[in-house]
Amino acid sequence: MFASTIGMLFVRTKQGLPQYDAGYGPLEDALDVMKRGYRVAMVIGTLGLGLICYFFLNPEKYPIAWMCFFFCGLIGILVSYLFIEVTQYYTDMNYPPVKKIV
Repeated sequence: MFASTIGMLFVRTKQGLPQYDAGYGPLEDALDVMKRGYRVAMVIGTLGLGLICYFFLNPEKYPIAWMCFFFCGLIGILVSYLFIEVTQYYTDMNYPPVKKIV
């Protein structure tokens, strides 16, 4: 919850209204803005997962146990991010699969 709350703070677009400001620049893609917040939450969550695994899974008695649990969690985090990337590739109008259908 801590990581996702901080990640939400990074989901922001540029200030102002593009139709009234000539120097606004290009519009940001909404999914890119959301992915920025997801990446921040993912990094904080990964660090938190590492700390929790290390401190709760007695490294003196079982030195490799915390690393095994951490890498299992890390695989889950990376797969969830890949789901987002693959979904965007096959559903966003800026990528070849959708352009081919159109």
